[in-house]
Amino acid sequence: MSSGKPNPRRAYGHRRDALRARVLGRGDPCWICGLPIDPSLPNLDPFQGVVDEAVPVSQGGSPLDPGNCLPAHRCCNAWRGAKPVAVVREVQLTVASMGGATTPRQWCAMARAALAAIRRGKAVGLQQQVEQSTDW
Repeated sequence: MSSGKPNPRRAYGHRRDALRARVLGRGDPCWICGLPIDPSLPNLDPFQGVVDEAVPVSQGGSPLDPGNCLPAHRCCNAWRGAKPVAVVREVQLTVASMGGATTPRQWCAMARAALAAIRRGKAVGLQQQVEQSTDW
């Protein structure tokens, strides 16, 4: 359901499209999971490259500032939502301490487990929980 507010990312569609092409065209990995982004994937594929804002638009970040825009997989961006960069960094360290991930899907599963453990204050012994999880 729409809130009736226009999407600020589309207010200047041509500028956002050019910025998206520039950010994804550099070939950088996903800033969230650190894995490569396949530029050939179709629109709406969960592993498609999208542009994520370091400071989310919902928190006043600019969708047109190149310094605020980073490459991400669609699924990683969905996992992140509006979480602060500091939380993402803490989860990245926890996932790395668990041995890291080889796919964005695996990373998202590990990230969910890591974030839950961090919030409970128990960021150890997560690998078994992640291996048993089918939710990504």
